[in-house]
Amino acid sequence: MLRLAYVSQLNPDMTDERIARMIEEAASANASHGVTGIIALEGLRVCQVIEGDSADIDRLFSNIRADMRHAAIIELDRMEVSARRYPDWSMVRLPMVDMVLHAYAVL
Repeated sequence: MLRLAYVSQLNPDMTDERIARMIEEAASANASHGVTGIIALEGLRVCQVIEGDSADIDRLFSNIRADMRHAAIIELDRMEVSARRYPDWSMVRLPMVDMVLHAYAVL
């Protein structure tokens, strides 16, 4: 199982409505592919952690890199893990500070 963290910058044309729709669609797609994770947004900055089967995560991250809604994508961490950190969340949105606190509280 693979856990991957990245940051990106959303394009300026992304409205709150479009962002909410993007997250809803991602949660649905993630659930159907066994991918779990968290996403945080602050303005147009994104930080996301995704986890699941290595092939599914690699495919998803490749799609994210090709998605014109994202720019300045930086992979922060990629690690093989034995268990999910977010087993019940196909994609949950958290404030940026809560995501950081959650990540460090679980370590």
